[in-house]
Amino acid sequence: ARHILRINEYVDYARGVLEPQTSVITSRGCVGRCGFCSAGETFVRFRSIENVMEELEEIFHKYHIHNLVFYDDSFTTKKERVIQICKEIVKRNLNFSYQVQLRLDQVDDEVMDWLVKSGCEQVGPGIESGNPDILKSIGKLSKITPDFMLEKCKIVKKYPVKLRCSYIMGWIDETEEQVRDTIELAKRIDSDENDLSIDTP
Repeated sequence: ARHILRINEYVDYARGVLEPQTSVITSRGCVGRCGFCSAGETFVRFRSIENVMEELEEIFHKYHIHNLVFYDDSFTTKKERVIQICKEIVKRNLNFSYQVQLRLDQVDDEVMDWLVKSGCEQVGPGIESGNPDILKSIGKLSKITPDFMLEKCKIVKKYPVKLRCSYIMGWIDETEEQVRDTIELAKRIDSDENDLSIDTP
């Protein structure tokens, strides 16, 4: 439905994107079961790679838009799939600059390398908390610990992308000390941007 919009007016001044920008969703749902999020309440559904590429070709050649936000709940859910999408973007000379949301347990050097090669300029992982008990209460997998996320963020920071981490405060029965754990983890990660949300019933 982009043809019915004044698409050239969609920019993102807050992020410094002064040229037209549009969004794309290649999948819906998340493998996680975080208590604050509805994305994990259903199974993950994927568009075919060719279907995604047809839309990207149209965005690039018909609308001449080079700035994208992939609004998948986690763009990197299937490693082979995301790498194939990145390879197709490079192969077809679609010179995009784009942002993604991802899960840190799906991050490694191969994924990051292909994201960067295909134009990724920002990644947005959900850290949520720096306290192990809060992470467990939220519903994070047992391997998702503050130290695990710190090490994964170190992998991201090896690459020329902006790191924008998301946090939640005010989780059920969260104490001031546990909030301070989150602040300390955020300081250790030292991301380019932080997004803080207050948990709301």
